[in-house]
Amino acid sequence: MTDNTDTITCPTPEEATPETCADANFAVTGMTCASCAMIIEKTLSKVEGVDTANVNLAAERLQVAYDPAVVKAAEIIKAVEG
Repeated sequence: MTDNTDTITCPTPEEATPETCADANFAVTGMTCASCAMIIEKTLSKVEGVDTANVNLAAERLQVAYDPAVVKAAEIIKAVEG
């Protein structure tokens, strides 16, 4: 089975510009277990324009690399809150 979906990948750090890739950190409170963190990462992996999403459960932080031309930070926040 082949996957025909387009993948948006942020360029290497040397090639990245604010127009092609943004890296944002968000505070995420209320997570009580690793399952919560996994749900957030899985949810964001389905958001068009999000390249990577990593949750640090202990620090209650979310780091997201995304294409700001495709998705805005406010949309990322809304996806997590949902």
